Amino acid sequence: MGVGHRFFLFLEDNSIRRISWIQLERLWTEDAPEYAGRTIRRADVVLETRNRRPQRIIRIIGSWLRFDGRGSVRDWLQKSCDAAIHRLDTPGILRSGNLVDMADPLRQAREDRQFLWRPSPADISRITQLIWKPARKPPPSTRPRLRRVK
Repeated sequence: MGVGHRFFLFLEDNSIRRISWIQLERLWTEDAPEYAGRTIRRADVVLETRNRRPQRIIRIIGSWLRFDGRGSVRDWLQKSCDAAIHRLDTPGILRSGNLVDMADPLRQAREDRQFLWRPSPADISRITQLIWKPARKPPPSTRPRLRRVK
């Protein structure tokens, strides 16, 4: 058993586009003018695989990609990475006598709303259909069949 990843973009016209790791990396490092000024939902799907074929979905993580006027997402990624790193540094809820410091849980909830989205059951169903879509049949051959001469 192995682990695989699938990446999907939920576009504004309600279509879903599967992208490769390389395409996702390009979105992070290069400008994408076709997405300039747009906010797009992204779903990262972690799969259990056997022989590189998906067996079951382990986790689906939804996040936002906010592109600036040039089509760059780098500033947005920096903010989301800073929030994730800050979360690793926080010790959790601090108690002092009868007082509870709720600053960290409230900040984390605000960051979750800002950087993450929860896929709906319909979104999960559409992702599942794309992952386990039936294999395409090869197109019929246009070459004439050769027959063996006896």
